[in-house]
Amino acid sequence: MGLRSRLKDTLGGLLGGTQDTERRPQPYRSPVASIIDDARAQERAQAEERARAEEAARAQRFTPASPAPAAPAAPEPPKDADAEEKQRKFMARARKGLLTKVSEAGGAISLGDLHDHSEKRYFIAHRAFSTLMEEMVAEGLLDYESGTGIARLTDAGRAVMGGA
Repeated sequence: MGLRSRLKDTLGGLLGGTQDTERRPQPYRSPVASIIDDARAQERAQAEERARAEEAARAQRFTPASPAPAAPAAPEPPKDADAEEKQRKFMARARKGLLTKVSEAGGAISLGDLHDHSEKRYFIAHRAFSTLMEEMVAEGLLDYESGTGIARLTDAGRAVMGGA
C-alpha cells in the first residue's frame, strides 16, 4: 500500500468511514484504450439520443390530433368561366378543322392520318383525340368503319362544316 492509500484509510476511519482492507490491484489500462472506450461511450449516448428524438418525432407526427399527411393531390385545371369558354371554342375549332381535313381528302380519310393532323395542328392526341372522335361519331358528323379504319364525312358533318 502506498502512502496516499494509508492516509486515506486512516482519515476515513477517524471520520467514521469504513476501511477497505482488501484492496485489489487494478489491471493496467493503456491511455489509448481509455480514449477508445470514451469515444464508444459517447457514440452510444449520441445514438440513444437520436433514437429518442426520432421516436418523439414519430409519435408527434401520428398522434390523433395531427393525422398523417395526405398525399398531395394532382393540380386541377382552372375552373373559371373564361378558361372553360376558351376550351369550348378551341374544341369547336378543332372539330371543324378535322371535318375540313376529311372533306379535303375526298370525304374519307384513314384514322391514322386524321390523328396525325389532329396532333400536329391542334395538339390533340391519344385519349383526347379518341374522345373527340367518339363525340363526332355520336353526333353523326362522321361515320367510322372499324374494319378498314376509315372515317367518312356525313351530310350532317358537311352541314356543320359549311354553316359554322
